[in-house]
Amino acid sequence: METTSELLHLSLLCEDAEIFPDMLDDLKKTSVIQERTLNLSRIMLRKGYTPHLLMLDEYQQLISANAMIRQMATQANPIDKLDGFKQVANYLELGQFMEDSKLLDFGMSVLDHSKNNFSQGISIKSLSHRTEKGVFLNVG
Repeated sequence: METTSELLHLSLLCEDAEIFPDMLDDLKKTSVIQERTLNLSRIMLRKGYTPHLLMLDEYQQLISANAMIRQMATQANPIDKLDGFKQVANYLELGQFMEDSKLLDFGMSVLDHSKNNFSQGISIKSLSHRTEKGVFLNVG
């Protein structure tokens, strides 16, 4: 897939790595996870959020950021996953979140929930199974 969006490319690679163990092993040998974490952390800082992803280990960054991007993509387009990912990448890379932060706020709620799960000792892997049709279950 050819794209000019670095965030889209990184996010799709990381999404696939969560599903395919061999791909995860290959990805860990590169800086892909860290690059996406840094991209998302810069966006968080620009909007005044604490960059929670930087406080996690590499695997937790992968799972947490995947849950965040996946949830935002489902909210952007519940029918077409790839289009949802494209919309999220454009929204973030073009700085649209500075004028309308609803989608980013929605994604950040996933990270806030995962941060609470870490402090309670709950596996973040469960986050990938808590989303359903654009609605984050068990928030609050």
